[in-house]
Amino acid sequence: MDAPHAPENKTAEPVEKPVRRWLKASAWAGGSLVALAAGATGALWWWSGSDGSLATALGWIGQSQPLKAERVSGSLRAGGHIEQLHWLQNGLSVEARDVTLAWQPWSLLQGTLKLNRLAAASVQIQDQRPPSITPATPPKALGLPLSVALDDFSVDQLHMTGPTPFTATTISGNYRYNGRQHQLDLKRAQVASGNYSGRAALTSSEPLRLDASLSGALSVVLPGPKTQLPLSFQATAQGPLTELLVKAELLIKAAPASNSAKPAPQPRASATARVMPWAAQPLPQVDATFRDLDLAALWPDAPQTRLNGGAQVQPLAVTAANASPAWALKLQLANALPGPWDQKRLPIDSLDTQGEWRNGAAMVRTLKAQLGGGELLASGEWAVSPKPAPAVIGAPLPAWQLKTTLQHISPARLHTQMGPEPLDGRA
Repeated sequence: MDAPHAPENKTAEPVEKPVRRWLKASAWAGGSLVALAAGATGALWWWSGSDGSLATALGWIGQSQPLKAERVSGSLRAGGHIEQLHWLQNGLSVEARDVTLAWQPWSLLQGTLKLNRLAAASVQIQDQRPPSITPATPPKALGLPLSVALDDFSVDQLHMTGPTPFTATTISGNYRYNGRQHQLDLKRAQVASGNYSGRAALTSSEPLRLDASLSGALSVVLPGPKTQLPLSFQATAQGPLTELLVKAELLIKAAPASNSAKPAPQPRASATARVMPWAAQPLPQVDATFRDLDLAALWPDAPQTRLNGGAQVQPLAVTAANASPAWALKLQLANALPGPWDQKRLPIDSLDTQGEWRNGAAMVRTLKAQLGGGELLASGEWAVSPKPAPAVIGAPLPAWQLKTTLQHISPARLHTQMGPEPLDGRA
């Protein structure tokens, strides 16, 4: 007798069918979403490359930002041309004309704003903001929400109006920001008669540090005959943004004086300064030196010289007795080509002086000059007198109060038409 068969599970098949149906439905839904996303991406890609998409995107931005664009052509994907772009907020206005933009929008997916080129024929900046009643404070951070790579920028004309007017032309360079540091490479900029180039790197978080350099060449019109004096310089600024060390060197490419027997060395000047932009005294110290300076090469009617020396400017401490700002001044120079004035020379061998500048008055504490084979000692002050000048009603009268001592100075060595007897005395 055969063993009885186990009863078949007749509910298994009905259970499996709903599972398969749900799986198929999920697959169809997922596929539809992928297809929809792909279609939307394709449509967005197509739209971003169509002419007029750049104008539409700028219109959207203008709905939430004080930005207005006029006569826009080109696409959002490839860039385009903007005839006029205007931004205005809190009294600060920026207007750019004839703007050209070329960028790579898909670089945003990698967290970088990549711009191949950004150019403008002119940029006008008007600063009509009211003066701030609160003291300015240094920034704590200068970061951007994403990295930036601007391969090439150019501005044909830049004009700023406001408290500090400024004009520059033919500006070009590139810019980078990597999340930690701003980097600017200025290839060229023309300001007045000078051409400049430089580089700058600034950290974006505390402590903010700057490392910048600037070089340039310019021409200065000399008084008298309209002759050009070519100059070149190099300058650096390094350190924390709140306390910079600035160094500059100037080379004067002056032609030798007409009565010079041999070419003179090229005059040079250098300066070092501490700059604290947000301090009560933004320029606490300035030191300058000069070498082989010929005044005749700078001014045709000036005497021929070869001056070497230096100058120092330093603020004095403010006290209860002297609450107004004041500066201590020092000047030292030596003249390697002394001679009589009527022979186109400067009759000074050396000069050493110390003084102060306070409330529009110059105080000469000590002055010691070697001239005419002797020595001149002086002290005193120069101030603007409140009394009006007789010839001009209401004009202030500058007044010198000076004490001098002459020791064995030969007038003939000052001017050949004078006698040789040495002078001694006080005045």
